[in-house]
This record gives sequence, structure tokens and C-alpha cells, in this order.
Amino acid sequence: MARYSFLSAIIILFILNFIVIDQGFGVSTESIFSVDHRSGALGTPITHQKISGIMYESHAPISISSNSEFNDLIIYEGWEGDGSYSDPYIIDGLSITGSGTLIKIHNTNVHFKISNCLLTDGEKGVDFYQVSNGMILDCTISDNARDGIYLFESDSITIEGNDIKNNGWRGIWTYHSTELNIHDNTFSDNSWYGIDLRFSPNNRIVDNDFFRNGFILRGLKTENCTQAEVSGNTVNGKPLIYWQNKVGGTVPMDAGQIVLYKCKDVEITSVSLSADSAGITAVLCSDLDIHDNHITDNTAAGIYLWLSSDNKIRANELHNNGLFMIGLEVDDCFQDEVTDNTVNDKPLVYWQSEEGKTVPSGAGQIVLVDCDEIEIKDQVLEKTADGILTCFSSDINIHDNFIINNIFPGIFVWFSKRVDISANLIADNKDSGVYIEDSPDLSIEGNTIRNNEFGGIYGGYQSDDITITKNIIADNLDDGILLDYTIEGSIKHNVFENNELYGIRLDNCEDYEVEQNDFIGNNPEGDSQAYDGNNYGEKNSFSHNYWDDWISPDKDEDGLVDDPYSIDGDSENEDPDPETTPNNPDLATITYQPRAGEITPSWSFPLFLTGIVFYVLIRRIIRRRKSREAR
Repeated sequence: MARYSFLSAIIILFILNFIVIDQGFGVSTESIFSVDHRSGALGTPITHQKISGIMYESHAPISISSNSEFNDLIIYEGWEGDGSYSDPYIIDGLSITGSGTLIKIHNTNVHFKISNCLLTDGEKGVDFYQVSNGMILDCTISDNARDGIYLFESDSITIEGNDIKNNGWRGIWTYHSTELNIHDNTFSDNSWYGIDLRFSPNNRIVDNDFFRNGFILRGLKTENCTQAEVSGNTVNGKPLIYWQNKVGGTVPMDAGQIVLYKCKDVEITSVSLSADSAGITAVLCSDLDIHDNHITDNTAAGIYLWLSSDNKIRANELHNNGLFMIGLEVDDCFQDEVTDNTVNDKPLVYWQSEEGKTVPSGAGQIVLVDCDEIEIKDQVLEKTADGILTCFSSDINIHDNFIINNIFPGIFVWFSKRVDISANLIADNKDSGVYIEDSPDLSIEGNTIRNNEFGGIYGGYQSDDITITKNIIADNLDDGILLDYTIEGSIKHNVFENNELYGIRLDNCEDYEVEQNDFIGNNPEGDSQAYDGNNYGEKNSFSHNYWDDWISPDKDEDGLVDDPYSIDGDSENEDPDPETTPNNPDLATITYQPRAGEITPSWSFPLFLTGIVFYVLIRRIIRRRKSREAR
């Protein structure tokens, strides 16, 4: 009896683990309302709940893709409005939760209002794509895994009087949207930004209150991102200072956040900025003098430079954030002076046009611009923006570092070449572990990359010849590896375990060899642990990988599964020779223990593998039982 009780206890522990993990961040099939599926969500029993004195009517998620679908929904539900300016459609008083987008409206130009709704615990609260003439009024939009409100190529939208809080990415994210009227809202505790305007000009951002996040905008040299009005906003009870096209002047010392767009010769000094998004944001600015400021606990960078060059950044104290900068050309990144700054009481190492040097140990953050033959080793880089940022640099050797708990990617490789990343622990970063763009001849070998929110290794655009070998890539809250638009690479002898989505996802990649890796417990809600999608019909090569959900039959006992393993994606690829046993049993992982502040070796991999295999079997049994019950 004791033996069976012990086994039962183990099973219960694994089931509890399963329950906890399934409530984490992940993308699953949406349960949506659609006018084309009236026998489904429309049959959901209606219940009522009362929160903060408002009576809400529970409703399934809503998905609309045209004016006609919007009209059909209004008629079916018996809601008010005819879609005109004087009599808009009304969606009012609903409580909507779910695993996907809660209200999705695409390709409409009718007039409508979403009012007094509670939108919580979805992937996105509201998603508008090519929508105009909408209003979101007096809603609570909270605790969604990604954005509270996402606007893509949407115009003439009013967002007023809402409480937008605790969303996993941003409160509002706009992309190529204009004539927005965002006013009298409260934004609090959204992970990165309260409002993020990307390539979105001519909007009114007025009389909003931000708490523990703030406002940011981004644009390109060829685009006008000038705003119609940004005024009356506060960040943690202090004024949000927004200047555009201003020459000269000193920013007031009582600022809660500072955002400069196309400004020149502005001084920022002796300002204390805490608990907002990016403390100081400069977009398309030059000749700024940023010195002697105290910037702490921001949800994005302390100082954020977007295509802003020729500035002086001196003697600033940054805590739990750091410096982020980006440019499309190397000249966009050159600064006049970056000296005597600290990150978490350690020096911010900013090197520009240096060659043949090793970064001294004890850095708080490392930023390289136009550098060559630089070695970075034996560093502990944590609680900053990017632990390491390389811009337009070459022959960079990054090895034997602990890069943990950073706001953006642990390592950000931008327009650099011949970067070697080896034997590092890259863990618990709020973005990806390693982000790559336009950086060819990259090697990633022998690292432990785990528990990063945007996946383990991400990006790759125009970064040809990437080699990824002998890494442990585990427990990431997205894909283990996601690469797009890159060719001629290899991914071999890695262990991918328990990543929320695919172990490997290749989008529009060509000539990649994916061989002799071990895939264990990835994408547990899907049918495959890897994805290969290519708009050009090209396939990458998958061969002799171990897939823990495909280990039999092996009738001829040659160590290979008799049937090929199917890879998700448009390429309709497969692994023709799946292994029946792991390829890499000797790989050992390093586990970061953040509460204890220690980094220690974990169990040997074979013991860990036993636990994972048992865990996956338990999940499979539960999933099959649920499937039978559903039928």
C-alpha cells in the first residue's frame, strides 16, 4: 500500500504542476463569438457578475471581420444602434474573459461604442485592425497576457475614461494609426508601457494618469510622428513632459517622465524619475545633455535613445534599468560622450569604436557601438535594460557570463557580425534571452537559455549562417527558438524542454540543418514540437532528432522510429528518422535561483529527463481523458 500511496502522491504532484503551468502565458485556440458559428458560443449560458458596483453580463469573446458581420451580431443580440454617426452600435455592460482576444474587430468603418465592459484574462483585451469610427469608453481592461488595446492601421478611435491595468505587455499599442483621441484614462502596472505609439502621428494624448508605467512613441526619419497634442498627463502624480521640435531649454526638475521628439540642444539634469516606462525617451533627437539624473525602477529603459545621436550622457545613476539605443545606421548610434554613468552602482560600460579589448569585470551593463575584437566574460549583468547590447560591431566574444532578470533581451545583437555567444546563463529576462537582427556569422554554443518571456533565441532577420549547438533551451514562455528570414544555418545537439510553444519555429528560413536535438515537452497543447513555415515552399532539413512524443514503433530495433515525425507549418516538413532515445544525455543545465541569489548546477540531465518524461505521460493521459469526455 505504501508503494501505491507514494506513486499516487507523485502523480498528484505532477498533476498540480500541470494545472499551474496551464494557467501561465501561452497561445491556445480561441473560444470566440462569431456570427458564423451560432450553434457554438451563442449557446453559452448567460450569467451575471457584479464588480465594483457595476452589474456585468458574462459573454463569450467577440470576433467581427466586416461591417456585415457587425450588423448581424447587433441584430442577433438585440443590441442598440444602426452603425451611423448619430446612432452607433452599442456593446455595453459585458464581462468577457478567455484565452484569446476578447473583442476582435477587423475591417470595419461603421460607428460603434464599447462601453462599461470588463475585459480580463485574455491574450489581448481589444484588437482593432483597419478599423475606424470606434469608441472604447469607461471599460476595465486588465490582466491580459499581451496588450490591453491593440490598434493596427486604425484611425479616428476614441479611448476615454478607461481603467487599463496589469496587462502583460502594454496598456495601448498603436501601429500606423492616426487621429486617435486617448484621454482621461488611468494606466497602471502594465508591464512595459501604458501607451506605445509606433509610427502613429497626429493623435491627442490628453489628461491621462499613469502609475508605474508611462508613455513612449517611435518613428523613422522618413515618417512624421508629430502628435496633435500631448498635454495634461501625469506619471505617478508628476507631469509627463512631452516636447517636440524644440530647440534649447532645460526640462523642469519635477518631471514624472520625459519624452522628446525631434528636439535639439535640450538639457536634462538633476531629475529623479522612478517607476515609469522609459524614464527619458529621445526620438530623432541630437545634441542633448543628459547628466546627473537619478532614474530607478522603470519598466523599460532608464534612458531610451531611438535614432538619436551626438548626445552627452554623463554621471547618471540608473537602478533596475539601464541605457537602450538603436539606429538604422552606425551614425545613428554615435554619441559625443557617455561617461561616469552607473547601473545598479556598477559602471555602465559604453565603448565606441574600440578594438582588441576585454571588458573589465564588474560591469553593470555593456553597450558596444562600432567595436571590433571585444571579449566579454565573467560578468553578472542583471536588472538592467539589455545586459549586453552590440550595435554595428564585429568579432565579439561573449562567454561565461550570468545574464539574468533584464527588462529587454539578455543579449541584443544588432547589425553586428561574427558574434560568438558561449557558456553563458541567460535566464529570466522579460524579453527574449538572445535577440538577433541583421547579424550574420553568429555562433551560440553551450549556453543555458531558460525562462525568458519572449522565448529563448528570437529574431534572425537577414542574419545568415547562424550556428546553434549544445545549448539547453528550456522553460521559455514562447518558442525555444524563433528565427525568420535567415538562410544557411545549423541547429544541432541542443536540448529543448518544456517551452510553452514550439521548441523550434522557422519562418521563411532556408537551408537550415536541424539534427540530433532532443525535444521534450514543448508546445504541450499542440500536435508538433517544431514548426517550419516558408512562403517560398522551401524546406529545411530535420533529421535524427529525439521527440519524446514519438518514440515508437521500432520494429527492426535500429534505434529509429519506423514512422516520420510531422513538423507543423506550410512547408509540410518532417523528420524521417526520429530517434527512440535522447541524443544528448550528457548535457547538464545550470539553474538560476533568483530568491537565493545563487547560481548552482542542477541535477544531471538523465534524472531530469526521467521527471520530464513522466510529467509528459501524465499530461497526455489527462488530455486524452478530457478529449473523451468532450466527445
